[in-house]
Amino acid sequence: MFQLFLWKYKIKMALISDLSAKVIERLSLYRQLLLKYRFTKGPHINSADLSRLTGATQESVRRDLMLIGCQSSNIRKGYEVNEMIDCINSVLNPYEPCRMALVGDNDAFTETLLYEYENEKIRLVAVFDFEPVSEHIHHDDIARFRFDVLHDTIRNLDIKLVILNVPGAYTHQTVEILIKAGVRGIINLSPVHIDTDRVYVENLNMITAIEKAAFFMKWRQYV
Repeated sequence: MFQLFLWKYKIKMALISDLSAKVIERLSLYRQLLLKYRFTKGPHINSADLSRLTGATQESVRRDLMLIGCQSSNIRKGYEVNEMIDCINSVLNPYEPCRMALVGDNDAFTETLLYEYENEKIRLVAVFDFEPVSEHIHHDDIARFRFDVLHDTIRNLDIKLVILNVPGAYTHQTVEILIKAGVRGIINLSPVHIDTDRVYVENLNMITAIEKAAFFMKWRQYV
């Protein structure tokens, strides 16, 4: 019996580890919605509502949830919201708490992370700024440091995930420092594309996003 359980568990883990980036993005979107939906609506939600509220097709919603083993407990009412959240948590959340830093100060971005992002497994703990600070400043449990102590502080605080928001001229140099300090994941907001297989990188080019928005505004009659 135990061997059968172990076999099924390994199969499930293999399927989850092979989930595509698009599926992961949608699961994150579902969870963001459900965390708010559980307080404002009922305890259940169906695939049609989840599709309407997230923009994903009903087929994608049902397939995504099936892939992670999340099933509807009531055909008429749909999925139980808290069960869905727990199921998505088991897939998206890291095994151990993950400490995150923002490299390159951005107060608006920091405020969004502080007040909009709910995840006890992933916490923003430090901000590194180019501007000199006479002392380490603490605000809302976030420590602020000078850029010149980046390597040692990242290592000492055991930070594994970094949001990189520096000018393009500093991107590659900063990435090298972060990798040597033990960082394993980088969300890149700088205008320079990072291409490395030493850590996971999510490149989010804001200039491209601006020009893409301007293009579709022009050619799809939004202006």
